[in-house]
Amino acid sequence: MQLYDCLLTEVHERCKKGLSLAKRLNSSLAFFCCDLLSIIEPRQVFELVSLYMDKFSGVCQSVLHGCKLTFLQIVCDHDLFVEMPGEIPQIGGLILVVLMCKHEFDSRYQKHEDKLYIAQLYFPLIGQILAEMPVFYNLNAIEKHEVLFVILQIVRNLDGASLVKAWQLSIVRT
Repeated sequence: MQLYDCLLTEVHERCKKGLSLAKRLNSSLAFFCCDLLSIIEPRQVFELVSLYMDKFSGVCQSVLHGCKLTFLQIVCDHDLFVEMPGEIPQIGGLILVVLMCKHEFDSRYQKHEDKLYIAQLYFPLIGQILAEMPVFYNLNAIEKHEVLFVILQIVRNLDGASLVKAWQLSIVRT
């Protein structure tokens, strides 16, 4: 975990400087996380993804946002996820909407327990979205709609116990 955090710091600092090495290192970290999805419990990988998103939150630079999108696109391309369309749009909200729709209509994930599990995996994204509110305000109406759709889709499939637990954890963090 410490090595991963160290690499994240290096990517973050190099991305702010716009170095091409940062983009390659960023992609390598994403492929590392993607490979881990086949080896360890997905929740552990999503903790790494959450750590990544925390490291890159609060900075409004297009290079950093590009790195975040690339990272998410690579991780979401794993077999754990439903196959994505050939050309992935460059809009993060649209990527999440497509992914959520695929999970919603995939026959493998129709049980309540499956929907709850998926919602719990994606729940940390809500915190990331809220942390990026300045970016949200600069989106156009369609992009705002996509982001709100993702939030509602996640919350819709959560149970009361998960929401209470998340609320309690957010209070402890602040």
